[in-house]
Amino acid sequence: MTAANGIKEIKDQPKITDREKNTGGGRKLTAELDKKRIVDLNNILENTTRGDPETPLLWTIKSTRTISKELKELGHNVSYNLVNKILHDLGYSLQSNKKTIEGSQHADRNSQFGFINKMVKKPMAEGQPVISVDTKKKELVGNYANQGKQWLKSKNPALVNGHDS
Repeated sequence: MTAANGIKEIKDQPKITDREKNTGGGRKLTAELDKKRIVDLNNILENTTRGDPETPLLWTIKSTRTISKELKELGHNVSYNLVNKILHDLGYSLQSNKKTIEGSQHADRNSQFGFINKMVKKPMAEGQPVISVDTKKKELVGNYANQGKQWLKSKNPALVNGHDS
């Protein structure tokens, strides 16, 4: 049989117009079967999610294999590929490292963030606002000399402390 004969044979077959399956038939998606999985996934990611507060883009420091393993320990049947798809659907993105860390970090850095996270949960659950301030540079607060200039009346500079300590 040549390719042309095969194509003709396919074209000559009657077209199926009626559905052979009922709507909603077939195997259910695992997402429909395991609704608690998203709740558990969010709990796993809660302290390891990163992102820019100005954009909806999120990322996590955990690998899909690690997340899959933790979900399996909670009784969910998931592969790391499925975790990848779920994360993508939730707005997460695979990110490469960006060098921004300067100097050493405090030994209790992770426990500090864990403590902050624990402290804000209650007010947030009560609908109270929570303000997070992330500082990168130390500046003295008070009547100290600061870099830069400000508009003042001529020959009337702001008087500040002679020593910054």
